[in-house]
Amino acid sequence: QDGGAARAPAQPAQAGWKTWPNLPETSEPAKRATLLVLGRRWNVLRPRRPCCEFHAAMEAIRSVVVSLLEKDCKPRVQEHAPRHCSFCGILDVERDGAACNICGASESADNSEQAPVHMAL
Repeated sequence: QDGGAARAPAQPAQAGWKTWPNLPETSEPAKRATLLVLGRRWNVLRPRRPCCEFHAAMEAIRSVVVSLLEKDCKPRVQEHAPRHCSFCGILDVERDGAACNICGASESADNSEQAPVHMAL
């Protein structure tokens, strides 16, 4: 027990509920890209079953996710919407110059998002 609120039933993806309702949903390619970055940052035990470093990292991520899903619900800590990329929907976007570090979309002077120059997702 975490001492937090009781765990709510899982929300199906099609229910239309988003963490930040006024922001675009994070795209599947951006979700995959950030998980790949996370997997490369962990030094994980590579048991016999995973065939390669990639699958060993993904198994480690899965194990942590499964254990975290058992925890009680947590209240939102951040009150204001984070900076985001309006093209790929990644939150807390880090920009390399004016380009999103995940999808490469650039932000123009009028704060509108321009399509990515590269999409390494």
